[in-house]
Amino acid sequence: GLECAPNDASLYCALGELEVRQGRIDEARDVLEKGLSIDPLHAPLYHSLAELEARVFNLDGLAKLNKRAAGVFNSNALVPPPASTQAWGTKIKMAASSTSLPECVAALAAKVGVEEDLDIESSLWDINPDTTIEGLASHKPNDSNAKRAQAIEANREMKLHASK
Repeated sequence: GLECAPNDASLYCALGELEVRQGRIDEARDVLEKGLSIDPLHAPLYHSLAELEARVFNLDGLAKLNKRAAGVFNSNALVPPPASTQAWGTKIKMAASSTSLPECVAALAAKVGVEEDLDIESSLWDINPDTTIEGLASHKPNDSNAKRAQAIEANREMKLHASK
């Protein structure tokens, strides 16, 4: 449960829905809000909270939740909404409470030459999610990558035609 995985938003969502089924609306709202504070990118929490507010005809609460969700999620996938970068930064920093790197991350770090005793927590606090996301969004493949992809595709098509 939450004692073992206090940062698992899906557990807050499940507990909130259980509270609603048992008629404990205020407790459910508190649980769902706590989940959103932990993981503001977990869309099912917004959905469950919206259902709760609709069930009790809280139109003001629904309007506020809609505005809040619109700040995190965006209909244009090419432009990240401002609140989502902040939410990702929070999520990354919360993950820093783990003292060891996942095996796949440690392997990648070894390949690129990062020392194993890297201070993860201080490194994560140095990350600026806004510039990281902007950098990823503006990344365009270089010519050698594009040429390599074209060569692979041409080779695949030649093999496909040769097998017919």
